[in-house]
Amino acid sequence: MVDLTRGLHPTARLLDLVPGRSGKAYRNWLDERDDEFRKRVEIATLDPFQGYKNAIDDQLEDATCVLDAFHIAGLAGAAVDDVRRRIQQETLGHRGRKGDPLYGIRHILRAG
Repeated sequence: MVDLTRGLHPTARLLDLVPGRSGKAYRNWLDERDDEFRKRVEIATLDPFQGYKNAIDDQLEDATCVLDAFHIAGLAGAAVDDVRRRIQQETLGHRGRKGDPLYGIRHILRAG
């Protein structure tokens, strides 16, 4: 668990390491915190795993859930690659090969 609050701490601050990668582990960790701690949480940043979202909904009723930037960039890159591959297949009838325009710009699309 990481505190991303700006102001008091210029960078992220590790709050705790929790064994297990499950909604139950996250829910239990939140349950161990007092009401004052849970009420101060305004925004909860998480990866796209429904178990974490369920735990936040159960324990942090007033918090807004948002996806973290790392996973947003990954999902956006995957969407761009999927479109590039589909257009490549529809226009040329095969996967990208050296010399194909869409295959050649794949790195530019990812970086953009």
